[in-house]
Amino acid sequence: MFKVGIGQAEGLDTERVVTKVIRHCQEGMDGMAPRAGIVFTSGEFDHDRMLEEIHGHFPGMDLIGCTTAGAFSSGFGFSEDAILLLTLGSDTVEMRAGIGADLSKNPEAAVEAALKQAGAEMA
Repeated sequence: MFKVGIGQAEGLDTERVVTKVIRHCQEGMDGMAPRAGIVFTSGEFDHDRMLEEIHGHFPGMDLIGCTTAGAFSSGFGFSEDAILLLTLGSDTVEMRAGIGADLSKNPEAAVEAALKQAGAEMA
């Protein structure tokens, strides 16, 4: 089985916005723990606090993401000054993240490093 949670909320208060986002994701996951997540967020938020809340509610979840000038999802549409979190869970599929640095300088090495790191976490 595969489950997806989508949480998106707009505002300026990091605590309030991330709490809404987490609640929406939990509802979509319907009790399944997410294995991976992708977060897109405005640069206006307290990112340390946001990540602390996300990891506190979804411990062990691999998370990737970036800042953005706006977020868009099928469930919530477009919003600025928003946090968008996509959580992914499965009882049959493993999901892991790896970091590939300096992609523009040496794409092959960056991808190889990311795959190696992600694979090592699965072993």
